[in-house]
Amino acid sequence: MEVLRKDIIRTWILPYLSIGTHRPACQADLLGVVKLILYKLKTGCQWRQLPLKQFFNENFLSWESMYYRFNE
Repeated sequence: MEVLRKDIIRTWILPYLSIGTHRPACQADLLGVVKLILYKLKTGCQWRQLPLKQFFNENFLSWESMYYRFNE
């Protein structure tokens, strides 16, 4: 299930995200993080039930880290 196309996310969302300097950089691709958060908001599923392997090919994060990024 694709929420938004990659080019729309890169053009209209990623340039406006603030990236902190006090924390270590995100290990996963920010595009995947944004798509997963949008998926969660669209479907209303629980954080523990997020399909992480569907959005990240090799280096995926846990649901706790997705929740943390969402709260940032």
